[in-house]
Amino acid sequence: MSWKWHGGFMSSATPSKLLGIVVDILGKVIKEEIRNLGMASSAISEAMRSGGVEYVFGTGHSMLVALEASFRAGNPVKIYPI
Repeated sequence: MSWKWHGGFMSSATPSKLLGIVVDILGKVIKEEIRNLGMASSAISEAMRSGGVEYVFGTGHSMLVALEASFRAGNPVKIYPI
């Protein structure tokens, strides 16, 4: 990656360069964590099929992720924010 932070802004990063950086990072996360993501999704799915519920939480801005998971149309009704 060829970008650097200078005084709170990213120098020489055009939107397309920034998009490339984000895509590279997400690709690395998927490559390194795909097995763990699969195991987590299987565990959640099995728990919900067995009558369990999923509790989601967050504090501050991360609370928005919990709200997204729980109050979206079409989401399972067994997801509750705490």
